[in-house]
Amino acid sequence: NHSALIHNTAPAWVTEPRHRGTAAILKSCLLTLSLCVYSILHLNVSGFRESQFSVFLRKTKWIAFALVTPEVVILSAFMQF
Repeated sequence: NHSALIHNTAPAWVTEPRHRGTAAILKSCLLTLSLCVYSILHLNVSGFRESQFSVFLRKTKWIAFALVTPEVVILSAFMQF
């Protein structure tokens, strides 16, 4: 119905109690994107004395880069090829 599109506008923000809210949708999208990026990252082999926590921090940094500026990750992979 064309008139419904003209007169009814979608709300900018939906709260949580009755419906799936905007914050829940954003959280699930960011979590899904982060997990997908985490699974495709293949970083260089860690150093002999590098702890698992520092490897996790290094991978977290690359996840942030990939979410904000994916072209940086692509450029880095291209330059290493």
